[in-house]
Amino acid sequence: MFGPTAPDVSGGCPAPKAAKSSPATFTCNGGVAAFGWVVVAGAWALAGQVGARRATGTVVAAVGAVLAVVGTLIGAIGLEAALTLWNDEMALLPWGLSRILGISVYLDIPADTAWWAAAAGGVLVVIGALLALPGRRGTLSPSAPPSRVRAR
Repeated sequence: MFGPTAPDVSGGCPAPKAAKSSPATFTCNGGVAAFGWVVVAGAWALAGQVGARRATGTVVAAVGAVLAVVGTLIGAIGLEAALTLWNDEMALLPWGLSRILGISVYLDIPADTAWWAAAAGGVLVVIGALLALPGRRGTLSPSAPPSRVRAR
């Protein structure tokens, strides 16, 4: 207790626990990058079937839908209540501090942040849906002659 201590090599990340996984251990262990890669891989897999533009639109719409739903849910619950519940699970701030001062006050987070995230998710859904719409193929303009390619 009073002697020299070993240097902290964890980078601020909590030690992994087999019984409980939390967003902090997920983030510190590269989970965010892995999750991001799943989204990219999904778009890449879809691109072979529907084309790059439609695959990108589908993935953007899916990400936007998740952002819109989570933002709306947190906005409906209340940002302070949602952050307090998250802090109760994670113990990011001392328990009394989060209850007395309030997390959003302590971290200076605007109260309407969740609604802005929901609106951004809605915009992504609209953009993704527009990109995912099938394009017009093979339409002839009135001045273009028909092609001479025969059907086999």
